[in-house]
Amino acid sequence: MSADTRLAGKVVVIIGTAGGQRRAAAELFAARGAGVVRCEVQTDAADATVLPVRDAGGEMVSLHRHPCDLTARVRQRGRSS
Repeated sequence: MSADTRLAGKVVVIIGTAGGQRRAAAELFAARGAGVVRCEVQTDAADATVLPVRDAGGEMVSLHRHPCDLTARVRQRGRSS
């Protein structure tokens, strides 16, 4: 039986890969051939996701130099409405 690679050549962006369903999604997408880009505020916790993604045969890159914390932007928009 061949591996399911229907997402080969595709890239997914997942916000919040430190655990739970989004971590599982990162592993699943990687197992199906997708590259994973993570965007995470809790970068230390999300680092633990890289190894399982690679073990699933995928590649994961991180936007850790630019954490994706949009709370300030959301608060600012709420004030200007």
